[in-house]
Amino acid sequence: MKTRSTPSGTTKRGKLRGLVFASAFIALAAAGLSLRAPKEEAKPNALASVSTAENAAHAPASPVSSVPTFDDAVADLKKKKDLTTILADAEPGSWSRRAAVASLAMGYAQLTGDYDNYAAADKALDQAFAIARSSIADEHVGPLLLKAQLSYELHRLRPALDALKAPQEQAEYFHDQAQLSEITSLRGAITCQLGDYDTGIAMLKKSIALGPSAGHKQRLAIALAKVGGDDEAQRIFKETAAVTEAPRSLAWIEMQRAKMALERGDRVAGRKHLENANELFPGFWQTEEHLAELDAQEGHTERAITAYTALVKKTNDPEFMDALAELIADRNPEEAKRLQEKSNAIYEDRLVKLPETSYGHALEHFLKLVPDPARGLAIAKKNFALRPNGEAGTRLAQAYVRAGRIAEAKTEIMKVLATKWVWSETYATAAVIFRLANDAGAKAMEEKAHARNPHALEEIAWLKPVPTA
Repeated sequence: MKTRSTPSGTTKRGKLRGLVFASAFIALAAAGLSLRAPKEEAKPNALASVSTAENAAHAPASPVSSVPTFDDAVADLKKKKDLTTILADAEPGSWSRRAAVASLAMGYAQLTGDYDNYAAADKALDQAFAIARSSIADEHVGPLLLKAQLSYELHRLRPALDALKAPQEQAEYFHDQAQLSEITSLRGAITCQLGDYDTGIAMLKKSIALGPSAGHKQRLAIALAKVGGDDEAQRIFKETAAVTEAPRSLAWIEMQRAKMALERGDRVAGRKHLENANELFPGFWQTEEHLAELDAQEGHTERAITAYTALVKKTNDPEFMDALAELIADRNPEEAKRLQEKSNAIYEDRLVKLPETSYGHALEHFLKLVPDPARGLAIAKKNFALRPNGEAGTRLAQAYVRAGRIAEAKTEIMKVLATKWVWSETYATAAVIFRLANDAGAKAMEEKAHARNPHALEEIAWLKPVPTA
């Protein structure tokens, strides 16, 4: 007979059975089949994608094997993914095997940026729960921690928090400090994404007190960098880099250092960190992407075109199509138009298949390249509803600018400025909005943006109302 939940929760016997059955998946996660959650904003972080559950918002863990290049890493992970699928198909009544398929599909998607594998992970996870709960209909049964990790990766933040409740009960019941540390860390990263920085950072620090892993420290570093804690973040990255020799983990740290340097406008340091990352983990598309963008910004146009052409071929990523189209618009307008139309079709398809995952990634395309500002505004609103943090709030303000609704743009950017969020693009956006609104604070905001990043205003030169017919 199935054990069912009562209105106030499961029966004591049902809860205990759920805890015991769920411990099997905890063991699975400990064995390395459960993955780190995603990257915070732009692209999923995949340098160290096969690990225990970031993000991660983004912290790396030990790589699945010592592989010298990105191509080797992809081939290695594909073999594991294919083998796991074969094993799961051979034992259709095993939910843990199906959960392993979801875990490795998520890892493959993180590493490659392949949205089809995110969808495959989502489907496999649903199958794992269906199998698990066909025997015991209990909220504590099934791969709940993996569900939280995947939900976080797919930007389903509130469902991710809900999914952590049962694993936390399980970890407390079994006095599993390592599991509690991961749950607290993931909860902290999610809370920061929801815009509650103080609470989220407190949770991230608590997770380190429970279990001081390098990955959890790095999650904290990323969160601190978003609220102006650059020095502490750099200290953490230096500290954790000193205790690993894994090239992919070191490359991931170099990538974070590069992002921090570029956010401050230090392109020399940013390039150096990116080159280091590329040397440590050759062929990784995220490193190549940042180098191509930097080349374009610094006027190395031919080098940037070559890099983006290769990236489009390697990844079929619409973001790279847009970047390439912008670079070749004058010399080859027909090809630029074709690229933009193709990228638009890919984004539209992703918005149907994985809407929550795609809102943030598609926004730049719809804000900058689509002549219908209402479309960008609609996506920006949905993105902010999912992730009401400083980046999403800044993008929403930008969408209002593109729609010519300056008063509402000012309202939204003022909300962001009232928080602890620190980002040069936020200040630059505020400067543009204040100027359009004839606000006397425009000059002061321009100075603040310039102090943070001397290139901040030129990097959002596209931000202006879309001309009306």
